[in-house]
Amino acid sequence: MICITDLEGTLTSGSVKTALERYRQAGQQVRTPAELGEWIVEQELWPKRTPLVELLRLRDAEQVRVIICSTTRAAVLEAFSRRLRAEPLAIAAGTAGRAVPAPSSEGRHKAQQVRRYLRGARVDYAFTHSMEDLPLLDLAARPCAVDPEPPLLRYAKAKAWRVLTFTGSSGLIL
Repeated sequence: MICITDLEGTLTSGSVKTALERYRQAGQQVRTPAELGEWIVEQELWPKRTPLVELLRLRDAEQVRVIICSTTRAAVLEAFSRRLRAEPLAIAAGTAGRAVPAPSSEGRHKAQQVRRYLRGARVDYAFTHSMEDLPLLDLAARPCAVDPEPPLLRYAKAKAWRVLTFTGSSGLIL
């Protein structure tokens, strides 16, 4: 079974960009990209993870392959993926692969790169919060909107997709 998610869709609030700003404000000295990634995940992102992350971490018994595809900095993506025991898939301008620097790209481009990366393997679940990643959701047999932005919420309801809404990290509302 294969699950695809984007990094931002696994967080209750904030963003990688906000975490980078806080890193700078905390007066941290960047020694290596890997240290930057670890600090951001430890201090900013991991505490803001949704219960979805915990559900994905429990997948080992079911032999579920979790792939986090993101256009975020490779060091942050790799650190978060290590914690989740998932595969990082950095989405770059022309290719998809592990640990590739990742500039912004649109959702359609992200879905194309995921298809190439999986080489025809079936995507069972896809999780995201943004309408921008609608093409990613369309890849999955079971798409799921997680804390969706209003346009995606309307779309998901119209399609009768599963919608997960989290209240902080305290619980799950279905």
